[in-house]
Amino acid sequence: MTELTFTPTLARRLAVTRQRLAGPQVEATPDGIMKVFRDLGCVQIDPIRAVERTQYLTLWSRLGNYDRAHLDSLLWQEKQLFEYWAHAASIVLTEDFPIHQTQMRSFSENNTAGWGRRIRDWVAANQSFRQYILDELRQRGPLFPNQLEDRSVQAWQSGGWTAGRNVTVMLSFLWETGEITVVERKGLRKKWGLLEEHLPQWRNFEALPEAEVVRRAAQKSLRALGVGTAKHIENHFIRKCYPGLDAALTRLTAKKIIVPASIRDSDSTASKFIRPKSSANTATTSCPFYTASG
Repeated sequence: MTELTFTPTLARRLAVTRQRLAGPQVEATPDGIMKVFRDLGCVQIDPIRAVERTQYLTLWSRLGNYDRAHLDSLLWQEKQLFEYWAHAASIVLTEDFPIHQTQMRSFSENNTAGWGRRIRDWVAANQSFRQYILDELRQRGPLFPNQLEDRSVQAWQSGGWTAGRNVTVMLSFLWETGEITVVERKGLRKKWGLLEEHLPQWRNFEALPEAEVVRRAAQKSLRALGVGTAKHIENHFIRKCYPGLDAALTRLTAKKIIVPASIRDSDSTASKFIRPKSSANTATTSCPFYTASG
């Protein structure tokens, strides 16, 4: 496939446009909100604000004034969106559940080093506490954290703000493994429920092969970026969850779904090509930049 060449200015404009910060503005309606999510892939959640919380500011910068009730409805009533971990705690598309399901499974099965090993050991020592929370949510329905007792056998040790916050830590673990999800928010307070009851359509969903998940996620990441390298893709959307990314990019290129690209400074007399430094995380190719074909 013919390689595309971008100037740095054009590459920047493409990135800004793909982030919906330039170009035609979508209407501030539920459909418009969904269009923004489909372009960005995810919107980060942040409880701290200087001007406004990240999730609301991100949508405002793309839509202008919009009704937050529309976002709440898409999350809690229509359930076209839900909260999960992307590159950070985020609002993600329910239609992308197969991608995030692989993250859930990976967190549950593969966290064997560093913090992951420590949290798994802690949960193993608190199995009765874990089961208590799941039983309470099954019997009583969605609950706020303060409606659950701290029945931990072993307290969570941390040098940070989570020290001793055993209910919060257990809920976070169950969220990342896909057993529970946020079903409502009251300000900063999250109400938790069983994922199988909140999103019953995915209860018996058969997980996609890992290679297919990486293929889908890589395309979403690249479309949001506009143009980027394998390393850029890997650090976006489902950050660091792209096993076999090089092979996926090779297949996508062969199928003409993505296109190799170079970034050249046209103002330079030497027509200097801008390429990232070689890295074990970048695809093995003579042209490490890519862009979506359509």
